[in-house]
Amino acid sequence: MCINVNYFNALIQLILIALIIQLNNNFTIDNMRIPKSLKEVLVKDYIQINKIRSAEYDNPFTRTIDLLCIFNDREAVLKCKPAELAVDLSHLLEEPSRVLKQYFTINGKRYGIVNHVNDLEAGQYMSFTTYLKGFADNPNVHIDQMPDILASVIFPVDKNNKVMAIEPSYFRNLAEDIRNTMSIEDAYPIAVFFCNLSRSLTKCTQDYLNTKLEKMTEESRNAILEVAKDLESDGVGLPHSITSAMEILQKDPTTRK
Repeated sequence: MCINVNYFNALIQLILIALIIQLNNNFTIDNMRIPKSLKEVLVKDYIQINKIRSAEYDNPFTRTIDLLCIFNDREAVLKCKPAELAVDLSHLLEEPSRVLKQYFTINGKRYGIVNHVNDLEAGQYMSFTTYLKGFADNPNVHIDQMPDILASVIFPVDKNNKVMAIEPSYFRNLAEDIRNTMSIEDAYPIAVFFCNLSRSLTKCTQDYLNTKLEKMTEESRNAILEVAKDLESDGVGLPHSITSAMEILQKDPTTRK
């Protein structure tokens, strides 16, 4: 018996469509992906979770739905019965551990964090302080900008934990790997550590500037006061006033000692 090929292919497609519809109709809370702990939550997912944490909800089911939709198809979640959505997801709303690891694996590659701020190159320090700029106005900036912050303070290491060479595309590629493959349990402590470090460095910078003011010329003093004012208002980063201050200080004999 000869079977029409087109008819046969059409029949297969109909069968597949029917199976997909059946699977969707049988989608329940038991079929969903729900991380058992924050160790299973990626950085990209926690950035969304953190927004849900800080949001106000009139209906607790809406919060549950929003959390489930981070890990599952929204249409499938909405097909669940209300009784099925009475699931405890409070473990996803907890603050991640602050235990800092020296070395870890991201997307199959080994990395480590710097041991001291002096190990950072000037460009790296500028990068992570720039990302943290405005922390006073947005206390979640270290989470929202986490992939870029971490990419600025993490180094690739070999099996002996020796720092390896960095390629030009390193930072952008690493930021994407951090976002898409790194557990929040590994990433969060690093972001918190360098966030606190950045604020401490800003305060130290201001204290140091205050001790130097008395010995400087009036022009230099005014320039430094502008920098201190910017640091105080902007938080961390490199204000525009630093450029003019550097030019003035280079001409001040009291700053060359």
